[in-house]
Amino acid sequence: MTRIWFPIYGLSLLTGVALWLAAPARWQLDPAQALLFGSGLYFGALHRYVRRGLADEVQLVAIFDQLAFRSDARSFRGGSVDCWFGGGAVDLRDATLDPDGATLRMRTIFGGGQIVVPESWRVVNDVVVIAGGVADTRSPADRPDDAPELRLEGLAAFGGFVIASELPAGAEQAMFHTPA
Repeated sequence: MTRIWFPIYGLSLLTGVALWLAAPARWQLDPAQALLFGSGLYFGALHRYVRRGLADEVQLVAIFDQLAFRSDARSFRGGSVDCWFGGGAVDLRDATLDPDGATLRMRTIFGGGQIVVPESWRVVNDVVVIAGGVADTRSPADRPDDAPELRLEGLAAFGGFVIASELPAGAEQAMFHTPA
């Protein structure tokens, strides 16, 4: 995370605290809501600038908003994906996995999205699910033992992820602004 985002976070947090201090009793705004409001502004602003990346490790966030990320990494090792009341797509079709594989730590609360991977990758699902799900919708082909392996870990509460090899045509165009 770059230093440029710290002033934005500070302003968002200050805005939340100011709302809490100035709130009439009828609003019933408490400190936790002020913190959530400030954090939502911060993370919402942060992810909009992350569209395509060469980073081998990523930190992706969608809180009350949409996530659209496409990786071109040459040695992708994983990272984290947080979707709280939001979601979208993480497209890894142009990425090359690290020879040791990759681990993507996912946390979704009332949100989710799609993890788009090449058909040849093995995906190991170790996500703990609470009233949600993680589903691999790719064809149930037998992938070789030496196929690249992406391990999914984390929590899906009241939401989840779909593992696919393609995005629907309209979704890809809308999310990544690709020509029709």
